[in-house]
Amino acid sequence: MRHVSDDERRARIGVRHALAPSFRVDSPEAATRAMTVLHATESATVYLSC
Repeated sequence: MRHVSDDERRARIGVRHALAPSFRVDSPEAATRAMTVLHATESATVYLSC
């Protein structure tokens, strides 16, 4: 299994959430899209909820 360092994790989140300077977005809608996710409460479940 590959270890992901804290620095790499933070860099990935910065890109994913449009916080990194070269990945910034230009509208409130795009910022909301970058920050909003659906996820399961348990990793084994196939059902997602909002």
